Amino acid sequence: VDAAERAGVRYVGLAALNKAEWLNGGGEAVRARCEARGYAVKIVHGNALTAAAVLETVRRKTLPEDTVCVTGATAKIGRALAIALARRGHEVVCLTTAPDRFADLVRQAG
Repeated sequence: VDAAERAGVRYVGLAALNKAEWLNGGGEAVRARCEARGYAVKIVHGNALTAAAVLETVRRKTLPEDTVCVTGATAKIGRALAIALARRGHEVVCLTTAPDRFADLVRQAG
């Protein structure tokens, strides 16, 4: 993280390290250290970084009026993608086995 800050990196994904509660408090120790040092670099969850990368790829390769299918659309990465794509104007076909979470997803996507 120190090297990333010096290089001007905007975001660092902790990936599996954010799940290592015994190692760094699930990422909290790293986040607190960055805050204490006044770092500009932001620490993100591995899922957030993955969702952002996939969303950018879809944005580059589709038009807002295109239909996009998202599997696992009611949890984690799939949920973030489904909401972002719907807000961009895509018709989003969601594959899920959780009707209650799907209803909540539809409300949140607008």
